[in-house]
Parts: sequence; C-alpha cells; structure tokens
Amino acid sequence: MAILQKSNPKISIIILNYQTDELVLNLLRLIDLPAGRTPPKALPTERRQELEDLEIIVIDNSSQNTLSKKLPRSSNIRHFFQNKNIGFSAGNNVGIKKAKGEWILLLNSDTVTNEKEIRRLMKTCRDNNCEVGAPQLKNKEGSIQNTVGYFDSSVKHIINCIFLRPRFIKCESITENTQVDLAIGAALLVKKTVFEKVGLLDQKNFFMYFEDMDFCYRLFKHKIPILYIPKVQITHYGGESADKDKNQKNSNYQKGLNNYIKKYRGRLVLSINKLFKFFS
Repeated sequence: MAILQKSNPKISIIILNYQTDELVLNLLRLIDLPAGRTPPKALPTERRQELEDLEIIVIDNSSQNTLSKKLPRSSNIRHFFQNKNIGFSAGNNVGIKKAKGEWILLLNSDTVTNEKEIRRLMKTCRDNNCEVGAPQLKNKEGSIQNTVGYFDSSVKHIINCIFLRPRFIKCESITENTQVDLAIGAALLVKKTVFEKVGLLDQKNFFMYFEDMDFCYRLFKHKIPILYIPKVQITHYGGESADKDKNQKNSNYQKGLNNYIKKYRGRLVLSINKLFKFFS
C-alpha cells in the first residue's frame, strides 16, 4: 500500500534529469522516502503527516526512459518522461505547472541534500516572511560556492548596471540570514504564488544558462528579495549534466548570455558587449 498523500502538500521538489539517473536516485535515497510497499500505519503518526506534506516531481529530459523502472515505489514521487531534452527552463516549467505544493524547490540532480535540510529551508523562509530562499551551496570537498549577490545601480557600478552584470559576493563571509537580489538556480525555494506574480522561467529565450539570472532580475523588479540562508547547506557538484558535451555547453551559455543582455538592454548594448566583452 502506498503512502497516502494530501491533494495539497506543503512543498513540491522538482528535480530535472538529463542522463543523470544515478545522481537522481542517490538524491532520492538521501531524501529517504519510504518505499510504496510500506504500510502507512507502520509509520509514526508524525512521520505520516510529514510525508503527506511532501511530493517529488522528476522531469526527465533524457532521450531514453531508463529511470522510471529504477525509481523507488512511492506515491510521493511523480515521474514525467519528456522523450527529449526540452531544456532546463521548459523542463522546470513542466514541473512547476504540475506541482501541488505551497512551496516549490527547484533542485538540480547534481546536488546532495536531505529532507531535514529542505524542511529547514522552508521553515526559515516562513519564519522570516520571505517568499524566496536559497541555501548555502558547497563544493564536494566542502568549500563554499559564491552563488548569491546583487544587481548594481549606475551609482554603485555603472558597467555592471549597463550590462546587467551580477555582482556575486563572497559567501563564506556570510554567517547570518541575508537578503540578496540573485541566487543561482541549483537549489532555489520559491513560494508558488511568486510565479503568478513574475511568471515562469523564460523558456523562449533560455534553453539552459541565464534562466535563473533572468528570473532573479524579474524578482528584483517586483521588489521580491531572496533570503540567503547559510545555515542550510547543500552540496552542489555542478556541471554533471552539461559537461557531457562541452561544445554544446559553451554554445548554450553564449546564447543565454546574449539573450539576457538583449532582453533587458537591447541590441546596441549587446553589440557593445560582443565587442568589448564586459560580461562574458
């Protein structure tokens, strides 16, 4: 018998898979959902209630459906095979539309975390009345990644402002919850109502790369801050999917950068950037 689940869980975790089956399976093991054969009555009442509040949505952009047979048999997990690589933005948008949770966690398959940390991330956002939250991301060896920052005004840094170049900050120096303008999308918690205010990820302009920067800039324009929560820590390997094809990775990055600048600053600024590479 599968775990019974509410129609409206508190949090939906969206994991995008592109030829990273083992990473996805490892991440699910760490989140530690019980197998579907576990009778609900065999679990403590508190644990049953926790499971009712959580769903995992796996959007599978792989060309072959090899993951579905390997997934744990749990009603908390929903798998959607796309039959092709529709991209990071479009894939996550499929998940966002299908999500039932009050909160949505966009979580890369090349991350390592657990249910406890995910719940701490959500609780901290709620306690601080923030609609978007980002954890501290760490490299495999334990060093802290610089993953959050600010959008500069013309007074603060005119070049950054003109080319909409983000100013990332040294994250190891941040020890307390801090409001920031931007955070990379490897692990980003967003209240579902935020998507109604600012829109989904821009899948028209961003196949992969800069979709998170674009989304954060829209948050910034709507005056919705991101709460950086350094005491919630998630390991992020980075590039496990994209690095399989370096040429395609570079092409996607450059196209994303060009579309990002053109979308907000126009063709003239894009041409200047191509010439002088103020943002590359």
